[in-house]
Amino acid sequence: MKRLWMTITLIALLSLIFAGCNVGQISSNISDKDYISETLILFLAQNAVAHFWHVSSGGKIIYPEEGYLETFYNNDIEYRYFGEDLDSMEKLYRYLGEVYSEESIDEYVKLANIIEFEGKLAQPNADGGDLRMWEAAKIIEIDEKDNKKVCMLEVPYPENVAEAELVIVTIEQTKGKNWVVFNIPGSF
Repeated sequence: MKRLWMTITLIALLSLIFAGCNVGQISSNISDKDYISETLILFLAQNAVAHFWHVSSGGKIIYPEEGYLETFYNNDIEYRYFGEDLDSMEKLYRYLGEVYSEESIDEYVKLANIIEFEGKLAQPNADGGDLRMWEAAKIIEIDEKDNKKVCMLEVPYPENVAEAELVIVTIEQTKGKNWVVFNIPGSF
């Protein structure tokens, strides 16, 4: 009896293991990066916003003892240097490229007046912020065409601040099969 029970258990375990292998192979073929779920779309949009604000704030800036940023003027515009993590075009493109398309980053660099000055990357010295609660964003609608998705998101504000905002986020699958945001950073 004990031997029969062990045989049945072994057969059941082996069946589960082999079934699990097939399921894994099927699911990896389905995902093959051609599919993106609503959860991942929201994550990508939230991550894009976080990347934009990290860049807008200047990156990881180490303030001098005086507590003031080093600024300079170029063409009558006050600039500040980026922190070490974003102090070159290569680093900026690599960081934003985690979630944005290269075309979007090119356009953003132009629009945001990001420049290289004395060997370091700099941006106009300005303040900003965003009260929207991206962690509570919801997808309202998705228009899909081939490897492109235009998503309408509803992004709430804190209670009694403002009505939720509708935001359009366009994502596309790159030749490398990664999904990236095609909006210009900061445009949503």
